[in-house]
Amino acid sequence: MTHIPDNPAVRGAKVWLRPITVDDADLWSEGSQDKNLAHLMGFHMPESLDFSKKQFDDEFIKTYGKNSYTFVICPLGSDERLGLIGLHSIYARNGTGEFFVFISDSAARGKGYGSDAVNALLDFAFGELSMARVSLHVKSFNERAIKLYQALGFVHEGTLRRILWHRGQRHDMHIMAILREEWEALSRPKAWQYD
Repeated sequence: MTHIPDNPAVRGAKVWLRPITVDDADLWSEGSQDKNLAHLMGFHMPESLDFSKKQFDDEFIKTYGKNSYTFVICPLGSDERLGLIGLHSIYARNGTGEFFVFISDSAARGKGYGSDAVNALLDFAFGELSMARVSLHVKSFNERAIKLYQALGFVHEGTLRRILWHRGQRHDMHIMAILREEWEALSRPKAWQYD
């Protein structure tokens, strides 16, 4: 069982973000084996738990606080794991990084947890890490995610045409980003303003 802080350091209105552990690798493994989630996230093959644990250790845990931060999304007041969110490819000199998010719990999708987690992560990136730009790559067929990112302040910057081979077809990948000044202009509470 995870310690549930009374006032989490990285939080939103509905969720709090805690650092991942190798014991959370099952979220990644199970996500890779869920047909719908794998489709949207771009998993090319199902991953075993052992494979995911190795990947977590190499890519997420060993790089945590250096050039990446990966968190488990939990509802406020609970240690229930809803999904994963993270910043990676952080280039501190330029103040840039990329992010990913997925809600692995299908019952939690469409309830605002994902958008709240993205807001909490952006507040962490801009408010604590002093980043200048956070970007993402999203598949052209993931229309729901594209609409969500636009609603959260991300701007479409370009398209990598026919870069993705998936389910027997070529697809585009969109690049979206939000700049510090765009985040500052958002009319919503920041993570540190919640009690």
